[in-house]
Amino acid sequence: ILKAAEKLFTENGIAKTAVSAIVKEIDVAQGLFYYYFSSKDDVIDEIAKRYNQDFKQGIEKSLKEEDLDKQINSFVESVATSFKDFWDKFQTNDSTKDIVQLTSKSIEEFKNLASEELTKIINKGNEDEKLDIKSPEYYAKIIVGGISDLVEQGMNDVEKMKDIVNELLKKENK
Repeated sequence: ILKAAEKLFTENGIAKTAVSAIVKEIDVAQGLFYYYFSSKDDVIDEIAKRYNQDFKQGIEKSLKEEDLDKQINSFVESVATSFKDFWDKFQTNDSTKDIVQLTSKSIEEFKNLASEELTKIINKGNEDEKLDIKSPEYYAKIIVGGISDLVEQGMNDVEKMKDIVNELLKKENK
């Protein structure tokens, strides 16, 4: 149901996708849809949760790095790649502008999750005396928001992003 709904939402927009179209796509009775979901909004929430799980798995890989520089670089690469994949999947056109309901919710959740994880990385760097960042939460939100905005605008040079993030964190460290 989720895959069919996502496909139709992307093709037609949320408002133009009826529950009947979703069940027709996978050839099941409409009652089955309502057995699992009470509305299209529930489907949107579930699709967003799925993206957030995938996003979180990517970020968790970066946290496994031992070296702080590798951890930061892996984090930036994971976040930038995840945002790019997401934006590529949900490019909107006039008929699917309402897909923003799904993308906005997911992007905000992505940003919050990524900011929390980057805050942990910065705090660990502070504890290990490899960084001296006074406001880790602010830095994390600014960095993650910046990565998201750059990717949304098509500026996808991950190496440049890594350099800027490292420079920003190291500059504050002096």
